[in-house]
Amino acid sequence: MLQQDTAGIYTTGKNYQLDYPEKGNADYLKFEERSFWFHHRNNVIINAIKKVGASGNNIADVGGGNGLQAMFLQRNFSEIDIALIEPGYEGCLAAKNRGVQKVYNCLFQEFDFEGFNAGTVGLFDVIEHIEDDTAFMKEIKAKLKKGDTIVITTPAYNWLWSEMDDYARHHRRYTKTMLKNLAQSSGLKLDYVSYFFSFLWPLTLLVRVLPYKFGRRRSDEELMASEKEQHTSLGAVGAIMNFLCKIELSILKRLELPFGGSLVAVFEV
Repeated sequence: MLQQDTAGIYTTGKNYQLDYPEKGNADYLKFEERSFWFHHRNNVIINAIKKVGASGNNIADVGGGNGLQAMFLQRNFSEIDIALIEPGYEGCLAAKNRGVQKVYNCLFQEFDFEGFNAGTVGLFDVIEHIEDDTAFMKEIKAKLKKGDTIVITTPAYNWLWSEMDDYARHHRRYTKTMLKNLAQSSGLKLDYVSYFFSFLWPLTLLVRVLPYKFGRRRSDEELMASEKEQHTSLGAVGAIMNFLCKIELSILKRLELPFGGSLVAVFEV
């Protein structure tokens, strides 16, 4: 039973064991709002939702962490309600402090999608954490009605696997073909799929993947310090990244990209 607590969060009061780093939300909270990566991903998500006309009903952001995406969706779709569904209470509290209005500290199985009138479910860098992604997508599908949509983002290509994937407890990275197969095995229709961060994968290969393949292993603290530095680059590097993000977004408004470090997709029930 969900009850609203003194922070305004609807919570079951349970502690959940998740396939996600215990300090993951707290680590990213330190820099995600200043990150070109998170900012661009949010813009890519908005573009995907608008491209398939999926924003007519309310949006449920499942596994939304600290609410950065939910806050962005709330600003861009002020005519509908956005719900953050996050089993980590600290993430929920951060989201509430950011101004996310509807915050639910629970598993998605405990959320009333029908009562909320959820026409779109967001799974933003979520399914790579799920061991049985087909069963998971079928469970999400069962909560929705025909014509509803599921919008996802996920890391791309297993050959880009690095210690960040180990830290984040990923089970896999995806390709377009894998997402097409996931749609088929889940009984969903794949309406839209594209790679993004097309300019970033060479840097990922050089800075993360190759050192990892040659045996580099860092502590969680060292890893997150490096992550913060990469996400919040200043000066010329930061300006270049922001410029490339703008160029890629303009292309994504017209075309699907054939390669990149991440994927965005829209499934239809």
